[in-house]
Parts: sequence; structure tokens; C-alpha cells
Amino acid sequence: MVITFTSPSARFPPLRIDNETRATDFRFQQRDSDLIDLVKAGESMPYCWDELSLPSKIVLRPSTARIATEYSMDMFCKYPPLIHNGKQMFVVTVYADGPTRVMRITDPKASVPQRQSMMLD
Repeated sequence: MVITFTSPSARFPPLRIDNETRATDFRFQQRDSDLIDLVKAGESMPYCWDELSLPSKIVLRPSTARIATEYSMDMFCKYPPLIHNGKQMFVVTVYADGPTRVMRITDPKASVPQRQSMMLD
């Protein structure tokens, strides 16, 4: 028997966070995890779950506001824009790109229904 180990494919990571906003960096983490990552404006980041036993949800925090919103990576959809202090902050879409689940963060579109935020202490 032969066992071969290879490095993970950078081409097809399990998850990817695409920050397509013009000027906002985002901190994100798997729900209930203490590990926090940063994706800068205009950049993409491959990602895998920190703990497989934790929920398949991403908690997203824009660097420009003290708010956090949780998104499921198991539900492919375009979420309504996040509204904070009456201002549309960003829009999140979760979709599949081949075997990769992608969270795309974009600047808001005015015609989409609102999503409320939760404040952090």
C-alpha cells in the first residue's frame, strides 16, 4: 500500500472570502472560534473551517463599524444589505464556484431589502 500526501489545492480551497468593496477591510471568524482573519478591500482569501465541530457560519465585522453579522455558508443566496445608523454598509452573497463555497462582499445596491445588525459590546 502506498499513501501519498500533497499540499492542499490553492486552486480549489473549501471556502473563499472575496472582498470586492472599494475601501472596507473585514475581520471574520468561524462562529464560536477565537481565531480571527482579515481580508482587505479588493482582495480574496482562501479559508477552511478552524473547527469542524463548530457551526458552518462566518461572523463578519467591517473595520469601519463596531457591528458583526453572522452568515451561513450552507445557504447559497444574496443577503439583504447590512444597515447601520441608517447607512447601507455592504452586501454579502454566498455561492458555489466549483467545489469552493464563496462569500462575496460588495458595496450595497439601493434596491435590495435591509438586514439589521447586532452591536458588539
